[in-house]
Amino acid sequence: MTVLRWVLGTVAIAAAVGWLGLCALSSRFRESFGASAVAASKFVALPAGLGLVLFSVLFPELRWLLHATAVLVGGTVIASLWLLPRAPVLGSLGLLYSALWFGFYAGIPGK
Repeated sequence: MTVLRWVLGTVAIAAAVGWLGLCALSSRFRESFGASAVAASKFVALPAGLGLVLFSVLFPELRWLLHATAVLVGGTVIASLWLLPRAPVLGSLGLLYSALWFGFYAGIPGK
């Protein structure tokens, strides 16, 4: 269970940092052509969700946090299934990460 927590946490941190870097670079690229910057909601939405996943992995004793994250990860499953025909690798990675998180969620005693 500890290894699974480390994997989930590390992937969440890496994805959030990568997303923020990608948004910053793409915003600068768009501005160089005179377009508007990337919306702040795009900067914040994914890292906030990944922060929720990270905190649920760090503090599994908080039931409300686990259940809120379960709803979020359920939405990730739906989004990954929708994305699967268009981007199979990305959809598969989303489903794999969601399956790992639900495996962690199911393995917590007394939730």
